[in-house]
Amino acid sequence: MTTGPNNFVAPATLGEAVAAQLRSEIATGTLPPGAPVRDAEIAARLGVSITPVRESIAVLISEGLIDVLPNKRRQVTTLTQRQAEELMDALGALLTIGLYRIDGKTQDIEPLRKIMLKIGEGIAHPETRPPEGGPVTQMVNEIFALAGNSELRALSQGLVIRSSARISLYPYKHLAPLWNAAFTEIAELLPDTKAAAVKVSEFFELLVATMSTERTPDQVVTLA
Repeated sequence: MTTGPNNFVAPATLGEAVAAQLRSEIATGTLPPGAPVRDAEIAARLGVSITPVRESIAVLISEGLIDVLPNKRRQVTTLTQRQAEELMDALGALLTIGLYRIDGKTQDIEPLRKIMLKIGEGIAHPETRPPEGGPVTQMVNEIFALAGNSELRALSQGLVIRSSARISLYPYKHLAPLWNAAFTEIAELLPDTKAAAVKVSEFFELLVATMSTERTPDQVVTLA
């Protein structure tokens, strides 16, 4: 490990370390929505070279946390209420499709059921999420491993990376009881994956409707 100014500690690689640092700064509002992202400034502030900064910015662009403007300038993404709702709508649609493709009678869905029972806790305590992803990410991966469609699995992995990164900008912990109640019920429906798929679709419709009452569609979401 190496240490630079401001007690910045680098773990496995500098690129990963810078990406983790910038994610944290974006999530906490230290880098607010619309803030310019300049390679040289970040490198000087963290005490690293330009190369790992550029690597990390490329990763955060793919995650939807940094936007590239038409003039090639970069800035911290602005998440509107509509965009947050669209992320959840897309996630719900993909999960529903995946569940429909699982045969609960012949496949072992017990690991999936156990993951679903942890969803509420994971939403309520995002700070405990491991680097490989919390219960929602685990559920998506398990569903599409069981679904057996490699193209859908690739789509799901891309969406879960983007949605988990961008939704971290949304103050969602108060929605944990909604997630907990829904996925406790859905877990109890297994191994009937078709019935579970219907409930998942209904839950995400309810979730999006609940979220839509919190702000106007074009309002920029902040954690403050």
